[in-house]
Amino acid sequence: MQQLVLHVRKENNLQVFHYPTCSPIYLLNKRPIFHLNRLTNSSLDPRSCLYPTQFRSGPLTRTRSTHHIKIIQQVQDHFEPKAWVCVSDDFDIFKITDAILQDVTKENKEFEDLNQLQKALTEQFKGKRFLLVVDDVWSENYGDWENLVRPFLSCAPGSRIIMTTRKEQLLKQIGFHNVDRLKSLSNEDALRLFAVHALGVDNFDSHTTLKPQGEGIVKKCGCLPLALKAIGRLLRMKTDREDWDDVLNSEMDVEIGNATENGKDVENSDKIVPALRISYHELSADLKQLFAYCSLFPKDFLFDKEELVSLWMAEGFLNPSKSPERLGREYFEILLSRSFFQHAPNDESLFIMHDLMNDLATFVAGEFFLRFDNHMKTKTEALAKYRHMSFTREEYVGYQKFEAFKGAKSLRTFLAVSLGVDKGWECYYLSSKILDDLLPELTLLRVLSLRRFQISKVPEFIGTLKHLRYLNLSRTNIKELPENVGNLYNLQTLIVSKCRGLTKLPKSFLNLKRLRHLDIRHTPLEMMALQ
Repeated sequence: MQQLVLHVRKENNLQVFHYPTCSPIYLLNKRPIFHLNRLTNSSLDPRSCLYPTQFRSGPLTRTRSTHHIKIIQQVQDHFEPKAWVCVSDDFDIFKITDAILQDVTKENKEFEDLNQLQKALTEQFKGKRFLLVVDDVWSENYGDWENLVRPFLSCAPGSRIIMTTRKEQLLKQIGFHNVDRLKSLSNEDALRLFAVHALGVDNFDSHTTLKPQGEGIVKKCGCLPLALKAIGRLLRMKTDREDWDDVLNSEMDVEIGNATENGKDVENSDKIVPALRISYHELSADLKQLFAYCSLFPKDFLFDKEELVSLWMAEGFLNPSKSPERLGREYFEILLSRSFFQHAPNDESLFIMHDLMNDLATFVAGEFFLRFDNHMKTKTEALAKYRHMSFTREEYVGYQKFEAFKGAKSLRTFLAVSLGVDKGWECYYLSSKILDDLLPELTLLRVLSLRRFQISKVPEFIGTLKHLRYLNLSRTNIKELPENVGNLYNLQTLIVSKCRGLTKLPKSFLNLKRLRHLDIRHTPLEMMALQ
Protein backbone atom coordinates (compact mmCIF):
# COMPACT_ATOMS: atom_id res chain seq x y z
CA MET A 1 0.00 0.00 0.00
CA GLN A 2 1.25 3.46 -0.90
CA GLN A 3 0.67 5.92 1.93
CA LEU A 4 0.11 9.60 1.41
CA VAL A 5 0.54 11.15 4.84
CA LEU A 6 -0.43 14.71 5.70
CA HIS A 7 1.19 15.95 8.89
CA VAL A 8 0.37 19.07 10.89
CA ARG A 9 2.43 20.62 13.64
CA LYS A 10 2.96 24.02 15.24
CA GLU A 11 5.77 26.28 14.11
CA ASN A 12 5.98 29.80 15.44
CA ASN A 13 2.45 29.22 16.73
CA LEU A 14 1.12 28.65 13.21
CA GLN A 15 -0.39 25.40 12.02
CA VAL A 16 2.02 23.55 9.78
CA PHE A 17 0.86 20.80 7.46
CA HIS A 18 3.18 18.07 6.28
CA TYR A 19 2.21 15.83 3.42
CA PRO A 20 4.46 13.63 1.31
CA THR A 21 3.53 14.97 -2.06
CA CYS A 22 3.68 18.03 -4.12
CA SER A 23 0.29 17.45 -5.45
CA PRO A 24 -2.84 20.41 -6.76
CA ILE A 25 -6.23 19.90 -4.90
CA TYR A 26 -7.97 23.18 -5.58
CA LEU A 27 -9.94 24.47 -2.64
CA LEU A 28 -9.79 28.24 -2.72
CA ASN A 29 -9.67 30.23 -5.94
CA LYS A 30 -7.65 27.53 -7.66
CA ARG A 31 -4.82 27.70 -5.18
CA PRO A 32 -3.07 24.33 -4.85
CA ILE A 33 -3.36 22.48 -1.57
CA PHE A 34 -1.78 19.41 -2.99
CA HIS A 35 -1.40 18.13 -6.53
CA LEU A 36 -4.02 15.80 -7.91
CA ASN A 37 -1.56 14.17 -10.27
CA ARG A 38 0.38 12.93 -7.23
CA LEU A 39 -2.76 11.91 -5.41
CA THR A 40 -4.26 9.96 -8.30
CA ASN A 41 -1.18 8.60 -10.14
CA SER A 42 -1.18 4.86 -9.46
CA SER A 43 2.04 4.23 -11.39
CA LEU A 44 4.28 6.08 -8.96
CA ASP A 45 6.87 4.15 -7.00
CA PRO A 46 5.54 3.52 -3.48
CA ARG A 47 8.20 5.79 -1.98
CA SER A 48 8.44 8.40 -4.75
CA CYS A 49 5.80 10.73 -3.31
CA LEU A 50 6.94 10.55 0.29
CA TYR A 51 8.23 14.09 0.56
CA PRO A 52 6.90 15.68 3.74
CA THR A 53 5.74 19.19 2.91
CA GLN A 54 4.46 21.92 5.16
CA PHE A 55 2.05 24.77 4.73
CA ARG A 56 1.08 27.24 7.40
CA SER A 57 -2.60 27.77 7.97
CA GLY A 58 -5.32 27.85 10.58
CA PRO A 59 -6.64 24.55 11.96
CA LEU A 60 -10.00 25.15 10.27
CA THR A 61 -8.23 24.74 6.94
CA ARG A 62 -6.70 21.45 8.07
CA THR A 63 -10.00 19.74 8.74
CA ARG A 64 -11.93 21.47 5.98
CA SER A 65 -9.19 20.70 3.44
CA THR A 66 -8.97 17.02 4.21
CA HIS A 67 -12.76 16.67 4.33
CA HIS A 68 -13.13 18.58 1.07
CA ILE A 69 -10.80 16.14 -0.70
CA LYS A 70 -13.61 13.58 -0.60
CA ILE A 71 -15.99 15.73 -2.60
CA ILE A 72 -13.72 16.86 -5.44
CA GLN A 73 -15.00 15.13 -8.56
CA GLN A 74 -11.64 13.89 -9.82
CA VAL A 75 -11.00 12.28 -6.46
CA GLN A 76 -14.53 10.87 -6.35
CA ASP A 77 -13.98 9.16 -9.68
CA HIS A 78 -10.52 7.85 -8.85
CA PHE A 79 -11.04 6.31 -5.41
CA GLU A 80 -13.55 3.81 -4.11
CA PRO A 81 -14.18 3.56 -1.21
CA LYS A 82 -13.49 6.88 0.52
CA ALA A 83 -13.65 7.51 4.26
CA TRP A 84 -12.96 10.30 6.75
CA VAL A 85 -12.53 9.91 10.51
CA CYS A 86 -11.63 12.37 13.27
CA VAL A 87 -9.37 10.84 15.95
CA SER A 88 -8.58 13.66 18.42
CA ASP A 89 -6.52 12.82 21.53
CA ASP A 90 -8.27 9.51 22.27
CA PHE A 91 -6.58 7.01 19.94
CA ASP A 92 -9.07 4.19 20.46
CA ILE A 93 -8.36 1.75 17.62
CA PHE A 94 -11.72 0.01 18.02
CA LYS A 95 -13.70 3.26 17.80
CA ILE A 96 -11.64 4.62 14.90
CA THR A 97 -11.91 1.37 12.93
CA ASP A 98 -15.64 1.19 13.56
CA ALA A 99 -16.09 4.80 12.43
CA ILE A 100 -14.23 4.07 9.18
CA LEU A 101 -16.35 0.98 8.54
CA GLN A 102 -19.57 2.91 9.18
CA ASP A 103 -18.50 5.71 6.86
CA VAL A 104 -17.91 3.20 4.08
CA THR A 105 -20.88 0.86 4.56
CA LYS A 106 -23.37 3.40 6.00
CA GLU A 107 -24.42 0.61 8.39
CA ASN A 108 -24.22 0.42 12.18
CA LYS A 109 -23.27 -3.17 12.98
CA GLU A 110 -22.03 -4.33 16.36
CA PHE A 111 -18.84 -6.34 16.77
CA GLU A 112 -17.65 -8.18 19.84
CA ASP A 113 -13.94 -7.55 19.43
CA LEU A 114 -11.37 -5.71 17.34
CA ASN A 115 -10.40 -8.83 15.39
CA GLN A 116 -13.90 -9.29 13.97
CA LEU A 117 -14.16 -5.59 13.23
CA GLN A 118 -10.87 -5.50 11.35
CA LYS A 119 -11.81 -8.58 9.34
CA ALA A 120 -14.98 -6.83 8.22
CA LEU A 121 -13.00 -3.73 7.29
CA THR A 122 -10.43 -5.81 5.40
CA GLU A 123 -13.23 -7.25 3.25
CA GLN A 124 -14.46 -3.77 2.42
CA PHE A 125 -11.02 -2.57 1.28
CA LYS A 126 -9.58 -5.76 -0.20
CA GLY A 127 -8.39 -5.23 -3.76
CA LYS A 128 -9.83 -1.70 -3.90
CA ARG A 129 -8.13 1.62 -4.47
CA PHE A 130 -9.25 3.72 -1.51
CA LEU A 131 -8.73 7.15 0.00
CA LEU A 132 -8.77 7.43 3.79
CA VAL A 133 -8.43 10.65 5.78
CA VAL A 134 -7.42 10.18 9.42
CA ASP A 135 -7.81 13.64 10.90
CA ASP A 136 -6.38 15.25 14.06
CA VAL A 137 -4.14 12.47 15.40
CA TRP A 138 -2.44 13.17 18.73
CA SER A 139 -0.93 9.77 19.49
CA GLU A 140 2.82 9.41 18.89
CA ASN A 141 2.76 5.64 19.40
CA TYR A 142 3.87 3.91 16.22
CA GLY A 143 2.28 0.66 17.41
CA ASP A 144 -1.12 2.36 17.44
CA TRP A 145 -0.70 3.47 13.85
CA GLU A 146 0.59 0.07 12.76
CA ASN A 147 -2.42 -1.70 14.27
CA LEU A 148 -4.84 0.79 12.74
CA VAL A 149 -3.64 0.36 9.15
CA ARG A 150 -3.44 -3.44 9.27
CA PRO A 151 -6.79 -3.97 7.46
CA PHE A 152 -5.60 -1.87 4.52
CA LEU A 153 -2.58 -3.97 3.56
CA SER A 154 -4.54 -5.94 0.96
CA CYS A 155 -5.75 -2.88 -0.92
CA ALA A 156 -5.12 -2.09 -4.59
CA PRO A 157 -2.07 -0.07 -5.73
CA GLY A 158 -2.62 3.68 -5.70
CA SER A 159 -4.51 3.72 -2.41
CA ARG A 160 -3.86 6.73 -0.20
CA ILE A 161 -4.00 7.56 3.49
CA ILE A 162 -3.92 11.21 4.53
CA MET A 163 -3.17 11.78 8.20
CA THR A 164 -3.29 15.18 9.89
CA THR A 165 -1.55 15.63 13.21
CA ARG A 166 0.09 18.26 15.37
CA LYS A 167 2.81 15.83 16.44
CA GLU A 168 6.06 15.12 14.61
CA GLN A 169 7.22 12.01 16.44
CA LEU A 170 4.84 9.64 14.67
CA LEU A 171 5.83 11.10 11.30
CA LYS A 172 9.49 10.48 12.05
CA GLN A 173 8.80 6.90 13.11
CA ILE A 174 6.97 6.27 9.84
CA GLY A 175 10.09 7.53 8.06
CA PHE A 176 9.62 11.18 7.08
CA HIS A 177 12.55 13.46 7.94
CA ASN A 178 13.03 15.99 5.14
CA VAL A 179 10.37 18.68 5.08
CA ASP A 180 9.56 21.14 2.30
CA ARG A 181 7.59 24.19 3.39
CA LEU A 182 4.79 25.93 1.60
CA LYS A 183 3.56 29.38 2.52
CA SER A 184 0.52 30.12 4.64
CA LEU A 185 -2.71 31.44 3.16
CA SER A 186 -1.71 34.44 1.06
CA ASN A 187 -3.07 37.92 1.73
CA GLU A 188 -4.87 37.75 -1.61
CA ASP A 189 -6.63 34.48 -0.81
CA ALA A 190 -7.34 35.59 2.75
CA LEU A 191 -8.98 38.77 1.40
CA ARG A 192 -11.11 36.69 -0.98
CA LEU A 193 -12.15 34.37 1.84
CA PHE A 194 -13.09 37.32 4.00
CA ALA A 195 -15.08 38.92 1.17
CA VAL A 196 -17.03 35.72 0.58
CA HIS A 197 -18.29 35.69 4.17
CA ALA A 198 -18.69 39.45 4.60
CA LEU A 199 -20.11 40.42 1.20
CA GLY A 200 -21.26 37.20 -0.43
CA VAL A 201 -18.76 37.61 -3.29
CA ASP A 202 -15.05 36.88 -3.55
CA ASN A 203 -13.90 40.43 -4.29
CA PHE A 204 -14.42 44.10 -3.43
CA ASP A 205 -15.24 45.25 -6.96
CA SER A 206 -18.67 46.50 -5.91
CA HIS A 207 -17.48 47.76 -2.52
CA THR A 208 -14.21 49.51 -3.27
CA THR A 209 -14.60 51.92 -0.35
CA LEU A 210 -14.54 48.97 2.06
CA LYS A 211 -11.43 47.32 0.64
CA PRO A 212 -8.89 49.24 2.81
CA GLN A 213 -10.77 48.20 5.94
CA GLY A 214 -11.00 44.64 4.63
CA GLU A 215 -7.26 44.52 4.02
CA GLY A 216 -6.62 45.85 7.52
CA ILE A 217 -8.92 43.26 9.11
CA VAL A 218 -7.24 40.45 7.17
CA LYS A 219 -3.83 41.62 8.35
CA LYS A 220 -4.93 41.87 11.98
CA CYS A 221 -6.44 38.36 11.77
CA GLY A 222 -3.09 37.00 10.62
CA CYS A 223 -4.80 35.40 7.58
CA LEU A 224 -6.28 32.77 9.91
CA PRO A 225 -9.36 31.29 8.17
CA LEU A 226 -11.53 30.76 11.25
CA ALA A 227 -11.07 34.35 12.41
CA LEU A 228 -11.75 35.66 8.90
CA LYS A 229 -14.88 33.57 8.60
CA ALA A 230 -16.25 34.54 12.02
CA ILE A 231 -15.63 38.27 11.57
CA GLY A 232 -16.85 38.13 7.97
CA ARG A 233 -20.13 36.62 9.18
CA LEU A 234 -20.33 39.38 11.78
CA LEU A 235 -20.14 42.01 9.03
CA ARG A 236 -22.39 40.06 6.67
CA MET A 237 -24.13 42.48 4.31
CA LYS A 238 -23.07 45.50 6.38
CA THR A 239 -21.81 48.11 3.93
CA ASP A 240 -21.48 51.06 6.28
CA ARG A 241 -17.83 52.08 6.56
CA GLU A 242 -18.33 52.96 10.22
CA ASP A 243 -19.23 49.35 11.03
CA TRP A 244 -16.07 48.14 9.30
CA ASP A 245 -13.97 50.82 10.99
CA ASP A 246 -15.30 49.74 14.38
CA VAL A 247 -14.16 46.17 13.76
CA LEU A 248 -10.82 47.24 12.30
CA ASN A 249 -10.06 49.48 15.28
CA SER A 250 -11.07 46.89 17.87
CA GLU A 251 -8.52 44.82 19.78
CA MET A 252 -8.29 41.69 17.70
CA ASP A 253 -4.61 41.35 16.86
CA VAL A 254 -3.42 37.77 16.54
CA GLU A 255 -0.07 37.58 18.29
CA ILE A 256 2.64 35.00 17.73
CA GLY A 257 3.83 32.99 20.70
CA ASN A 258 3.81 29.60 22.34
CA ALA A 259 1.13 28.11 24.55
CA THR A 260 0.77 24.75 26.19
CA GLU A 261 -2.03 23.10 28.11
CA ASN A 262 -1.72 19.84 30.04
CA GLY A 263 1.50 19.14 28.20
CA LYS A 264 -0.07 19.58 24.76
CA ASP A 265 0.34 22.41 22.29
CA VAL A 266 -2.63 24.73 22.22
CA GLU A 267 -3.54 25.93 18.73
CA ASN A 268 -3.07 29.66 19.35
CA SER A 269 -5.74 29.24 22.03
CA ASP A 270 -4.78 32.35 23.96
CA LYS A 271 -3.71 34.20 20.83
CA ILE A 272 -6.55 33.78 18.39
CA VAL A 273 -9.22 34.34 21.05
CA PRO A 274 -8.95 38.17 20.81
CA ALA A 275 -9.81 38.01 17.09
CA LEU A 276 -12.77 35.70 17.64
CA ARG A 277 -13.90 37.56 20.73
CA ILE A 278 -15.25 40.33 18.54
CA SER A 279 -17.93 37.99 17.21
CA TYR A 280 -18.71 36.94 20.77
CA HIS A 281 -19.08 40.53 22.00
CA GLU A 282 -21.54 41.25 19.19
CA LEU A 283 -23.89 38.56 20.51
CA SER A 284 -26.88 39.45 22.64
CA ALA A 285 -26.68 38.69 26.36
CA ASP A 286 -28.87 35.61 25.87
CA LEU A 287 -26.66 34.24 23.10
CA LYS A 288 -23.52 34.88 25.12
CA GLN A 289 -24.92 32.74 27.93
CA LEU A 290 -25.91 29.94 25.56
CA PHE A 291 -22.48 29.94 23.95
CA ALA A 292 -20.70 29.91 27.33
CA TYR A 293 -22.79 26.88 28.32
CA CYS A 294 -21.19 24.96 25.45
CA SER A 295 -17.89 25.10 27.36
CA LEU A 296 -19.22 22.07 29.25
CA PHE A 297 -18.69 19.90 26.18
CA PRO A 298 -15.26 18.60 25.15
CA LYS A 299 -13.56 19.26 21.87
CA ASP A 300 -14.89 17.18 18.96
CA PHE A 301 -18.18 16.62 20.78
CA LEU A 302 -21.09 15.88 18.45
CA PHE A 303 -23.97 18.23 19.26
CA ASP A 304 -27.59 17.29 18.70
CA LYS A 305 -29.49 20.54 18.26
CA GLU A 306 -32.71 19.39 19.92
CA GLU A 307 -30.88 17.94 22.91
CA LEU A 308 -28.86 21.11 23.38
CA VAL A 309 -32.03 23.22 23.22
CA SER A 310 -33.60 21.01 25.90
CA LEU A 311 -30.58 21.61 28.13
CA TRP A 312 -30.68 25.36 27.55
CA MET A 313 -34.39 25.30 28.42
CA ALA A 314 -33.80 23.31 31.60
CA GLU A 315 -31.17 25.77 32.79
CA GLY A 316 -33.67 28.63 32.43
CA PHE A 317 -31.78 30.33 29.61
CA LEU A 318 -34.79 30.56 27.27
CA ASN A 319 -37.64 33.02 27.80
CA PRO A 320 -40.60 30.97 29.08
CA SER A 321 -43.11 33.55 27.82
CA LYS A 322 -42.45 32.37 24.27
CA SER A 323 -42.15 28.85 22.87
CA PRO A 324 -38.76 27.99 24.43
CA GLU A 325 -38.07 25.23 21.90
CA ARG A 326 -38.66 27.53 18.95
CA LEU A 327 -36.61 30.28 20.55
CA GLY A 328 -33.80 27.83 21.30
CA ARG A 329 -33.73 26.64 17.68
CA GLU A 330 -33.63 30.24 16.46
CA TYR A 331 -30.74 31.00 18.78
CA PHE A 332 -28.90 27.89 17.62
CA GLU A 333 -29.32 28.89 13.97
CA ILE A 334 -27.86 32.32 14.75
CA LEU A 335 -24.80 30.73 16.36
CA LEU A 336 -24.49 28.36 13.41
CA SER A 337 -24.73 31.19 10.90
CA ARG A 338 -21.93 33.03 12.69
CA SER A 339 -19.62 29.99 12.68
CA PHE A 340 -19.84 29.23 16.39
CA PHE A 341 -21.06 25.80 15.24
CA GLN A 342 -20.37 23.81 12.08
CA HIS A 343 -22.06 20.82 10.52
CA ALA A 344 -20.38 17.53 11.46
CA PRO A 345 -18.35 16.18 8.52
CA ASN A 346 -20.01 12.75 8.34
CA ASP A 347 -23.50 13.60 9.59
CA GLU A 348 -25.28 16.79 8.58
CA SER A 349 -27.85 16.24 11.35
CA LEU A 350 -25.18 16.75 14.01
CA PHE A 351 -22.88 19.67 14.73
CA ILE A 352 -19.39 20.30 16.02
CA MET A 353 -17.64 23.29 17.52
CA HIS A 354 -14.22 24.18 16.19
CA ASP A 355 -11.41 23.72 18.71
CA LEU A 356 -10.73 27.44 18.83
CA MET A 357 -14.41 28.20 19.38
CA ASN A 358 -14.35 25.66 22.19
CA ASP A 359 -11.36 27.50 23.65
CA LEU A 360 -13.30 30.75 23.34
CA ALA A 361 -16.34 29.27 25.09
CA THR A 362 -14.10 28.11 27.93
CA PHE A 363 -12.44 31.52 28.06
CA VAL A 364 -15.72 33.44 28.38
CA ALA A 365 -17.53 30.90 30.59
CA GLY A 366 -16.01 32.35 33.73
CA GLU A 367 -16.00 30.75 37.13
CA PHE A 368 -19.45 29.16 37.13
CA PHE A 369 -18.80 26.48 34.50
CA LEU A 370 -16.51 23.48 34.96
CA ARG A 371 -15.59 20.77 32.48
CA PHE A 372 -14.20 18.32 34.99
CA ASP A 373 -11.09 16.60 33.69
CA ASN A 374 -10.40 13.04 34.72
CA HIS A 375 -7.10 14.06 36.27
CA MET A 376 -8.15 17.40 37.72
CA LYS A 377 -7.34 17.99 41.38
CA THR A 378 -10.09 19.69 43.30
CA LYS A 379 -10.65 21.15 46.73
CA THR A 380 -14.06 21.42 48.35
CA GLU A 381 -13.79 25.15 48.99
CA ALA A 382 -12.83 25.81 45.35
CA LEU A 383 -15.90 23.97 44.05
CA ALA A 384 -18.46 25.96 46.00
CA LYS A 385 -18.65 28.62 43.27
CA TYR A 386 -19.52 26.30 40.39
CA ARG A 387 -23.07 26.16 39.03
CA HIS A 388 -22.60 23.82 36.06
CA MET A 389 -20.36 20.75 35.83
CA SER A 390 -19.78 18.13 33.16
CA PHE A 391 -17.44 15.17 33.00
CA THR A 392 -16.42 12.75 30.28
CA ARG A 393 -18.02 9.35 30.67
CA GLU A 394 -15.45 6.60 31.15
CA GLU A 395 -15.64 2.88 31.80
CA TYR A 396 -15.42 3.22 35.59
CA VAL A 397 -16.43 6.45 37.30
CA GLY A 398 -15.37 6.24 40.93
CA TYR A 399 -16.53 8.22 43.94
CA GLN A 400 -13.16 9.49 45.09
CA LYS A 401 -12.60 12.06 42.37
CA PHE A 402 -16.12 13.47 42.88
CA GLU A 403 -16.11 13.45 46.67
CA ALA A 404 -15.14 17.11 46.86
CA PHE A 405 -18.31 18.04 45.00
CA LYS A 406 -20.30 17.44 48.18
CA GLY A 407 -19.34 21.02 48.95
CA ALA A 408 -20.75 22.33 45.67
CA LYS A 409 -24.14 23.07 47.18
CA SER A 410 -25.07 25.49 44.39
CA LEU A 411 -24.43 23.02 41.56
CA ARG A 412 -27.26 22.98 39.02
CA THR A 413 -25.80 20.70 36.36
CA PHE A 414 -24.41 17.16 36.69
CA LEU A 415 -23.83 16.13 33.10
CA ALA A 416 -22.07 13.03 31.78
CA VAL A 417 -20.89 13.48 28.19
CA SER A 418 -19.01 11.33 25.71
CA LEU A 419 -16.85 11.81 22.65
CA GLY A 420 -17.98 10.54 19.27
CA VAL A 421 -20.96 8.33 18.59
CA ASP A 422 -21.98 5.98 21.41
CA LYS A 423 -21.54 2.29 20.66
CA GLY A 424 -24.14 -0.12 21.95
CA TRP A 425 -21.67 -2.67 23.23
CA GLU A 426 -19.73 -0.28 25.47
CA CYS A 427 -20.47 -0.44 29.20
CA TYR A 428 -19.98 2.32 31.75
CA TYR A 429 -20.15 1.92 35.51
CA LEU A 430 -20.94 4.58 38.11
CA SER A 431 -20.01 4.17 41.76
CA SER A 432 -23.05 3.55 43.95
CA LYS A 433 -21.62 6.05 46.43
CA ILE A 434 -22.13 8.80 43.87
CA LEU A 435 -25.82 7.88 43.74
CA ASP A 436 -26.23 7.35 47.48
CA ASP A 437 -23.90 9.91 49.06
CA LEU A 438 -23.11 12.67 46.55
CA LEU A 439 -26.16 13.41 44.43
CA PRO A 440 -28.60 13.69 47.38
CA GLU A 441 -26.47 16.60 48.63
CA LEU A 442 -26.94 18.52 45.36
CA THR A 443 -30.47 19.68 46.04
CA LEU A 444 -30.45 22.53 43.49
CA LEU A 445 -29.83 20.33 40.45
CA ARG A 446 -31.74 21.31 37.33
CA VAL A 447 -29.96 18.96 34.93
CA LEU A 448 -29.06 15.36 35.77
CA SER A 449 -27.76 13.02 33.11
CA LEU A 450 -26.78 9.45 33.99
CA ARG A 451 -27.10 8.21 30.43
CA ARG A 452 -25.41 4.92 29.51
CA PHE A 453 -24.33 3.97 33.04
CA GLN A 454 -25.08 0.44 34.22
CA ILE A 455 -27.67 1.56 36.77
CA SER A 456 -30.38 -0.96 37.67
CA LYS A 457 -32.32 1.10 40.20
CA VAL A 458 -33.26 4.76 40.38
CA PRO A 459 -32.55 6.04 43.92
CA GLU A 460 -35.50 7.33 45.93
CA PHE A 461 -33.82 10.71 46.46
CA ILE A 462 -34.62 11.61 42.83
CA GLY A 463 -38.10 12.63 43.94
CA THR A 464 -36.66 15.24 46.33
CA LEU A 465 -34.92 17.25 43.59
CA LYS A 466 -37.65 19.89 43.38
CA HIS A 467 -35.72 22.05 40.90
CA LEU A 468 -34.97 19.24 38.43
CA ARG A 469 -36.01 20.08 34.88
CA TYR A 470 -34.00 17.60 32.81
CA LEU A 471 -33.51 13.92 33.69
CA ASN A 472 -31.72 11.57 31.31
CA LEU A 473 -31.71 7.87 32.24
CA SER A 474 -31.52 6.53 28.71
CA ARG A 475 -29.74 3.24 27.98
CA THR A 476 -29.59 2.27 31.64
CA ASN A 477 -30.77 -1.03 33.16
CA ILE A 478 -33.59 0.45 35.23
CA LYS A 479 -36.78 -1.59 35.53
CA GLU A 480 -38.95 1.07 37.15
CA LEU A 481 -39.10 4.68 38.24
CA PRO A 482 -39.83 5.42 41.90
CA GLU A 483 -43.36 6.56 42.70
CA ASN A 484 -42.06 9.85 44.07
CA VAL A 485 -40.89 10.90 40.60
CA GLY A 486 -44.29 12.53 40.42
CA ASN A 487 -43.00 15.11 42.90
CA LEU A 488 -40.75 16.60 40.21
CA TYR A 489 -43.33 19.23 39.30
CA ASN A 490 -40.70 21.35 37.43
CA LEU A 491 -39.55 18.47 35.21
CA GLN A 492 -39.64 19.44 31.52
CA THR A 493 -37.64 16.66 29.86
CA LEU A 494 -37.58 12.96 30.78
CA ILE A 495 -35.45 10.66 28.62
CA VAL A 496 -35.77 6.91 29.19
CA SER A 497 -35.08 5.70 25.65
CA LYS A 498 -33.54 2.26 25.15
CA CYS A 499 -34.28 1.19 28.72
CA ARG A 500 -34.99 -2.43 27.80
CA GLY A 501 -36.16 -3.43 31.26
CA LEU A 502 -38.57 -0.54 31.80
CA THR A 503 -42.12 -1.73 31.04
CA LYS A 504 -44.27 0.74 32.96
CA LEU A 505 -44.34 4.21 34.41
CA PRO A 506 -45.53 5.02 37.94
CA LYS A 507 -49.08 6.27 38.45
CA SER A 508 -47.64 9.53 39.75
CA PHE A 509 -46.25 10.16 36.27
CA LEU A 510 -49.50 11.97 35.46
CA ASN A 511 -48.57 14.60 38.06
CA LEU A 512 -45.77 15.91 35.85
CA LYS A 513 -47.82 18.80 34.52
CA ARG A 514 -44.85 20.74 33.15
CA LEU A 515 -43.36 17.81 31.22
CA ARG A 516 -42.79 18.86 27.61
CA HIS A 517 -40.58 16.09 26.26
CA LEU A 518 -40.80 12.36 26.97
CA ASP A 519 -38.41 10.15 25.02
CA ILE A 520 -39.40 6.47 25.23
CA ARG A 521 -37.96 5.26 21.92
CA HIS A 522 -37.03 1.57 21.97
CA THR A 523 -38.35 1.17 25.52
CA PRO A 524 -41.03 -1.58 25.89
CA LEU A 525 -43.53 0.48 27.88
CA GLU A 526 -47.05 -0.88 28.20
CA MET A 527 -49.54 1.45 26.53
CA MET A 528 -51.66 1.43 29.69
CA ALA A 529 -48.88 3.24 31.49
CA LEU A 530 -49.21 6.28 29.24
CA GLN A 531 -52.96 6.69 29.60
